[in-house]
Amino acid sequence: MAVTNGTRNYVYTQYGTNQNQYWTGISVKQANGSWGGISWRGPIDLPSKTKQISSNFNTYVYFYFDPSGRPRTPTDGVCSGSLKVVSMVPSITDTSTVNLDLSGSVW
Repeated sequence: MAVTNGTRNYVYTQYGTNQNQYWTGISVKQANGSWGGISWRGPIDLPSKTKQISSNFNTYVYFYFDPSGRPRTPTDGVCSGSLKVVSMVPSITDTSTVNLDLSGSVW
């Protein structure tokens, strides 16, 4: 997913634990300045033997990157948050957290 001028790029995660899919979407700025509908792609599977155990982006399960690359909430507020992914293999007790900060950096 590339962030470009004139687009909003969405990431939607599932609500709750034991989820293993997500969606991406794009909305294009119209000539009159409004935003068009969201064109969704997915579901996209997480890597096998992993699952999401929580997601929270300012109380939402989705956010978008505005044309400048900044993450925003569905109500157009600034956004930060995280998504936790764990192994489904009983002998591996590892949790990875994907963080999103206000600059748009993801780590």
